[in-house]
Amino acid sequence: MPDRDPPDVLARVRRHALASADELFAVDPLLGDPTVQREVDSFVEQAVDALRAVAMMAAPADPSAPTDPGLARW
Repeated sequence: MPDRDPPDVLARVRRHALASADELFAVDPLLGDPTVQREVDSFVEQAVDALRAVAMMAAPADPSAPTDPGLARW
């Protein structure tokens, strides 16, 4: 495990889910066909929402618990 990963498994899951959501949301393929474009955009938005939901579920249950400061981006 790289040294930069937080020791808490849930913190790592949250960090990677948020990073993946950001990377996926940055993908903007231009397909030319408006119908296909809408479907791809919808799929990307749903995938990003799912990754963000995973990140929320991996958040500490206790609001006073320490969190990784790099995670409070959205």
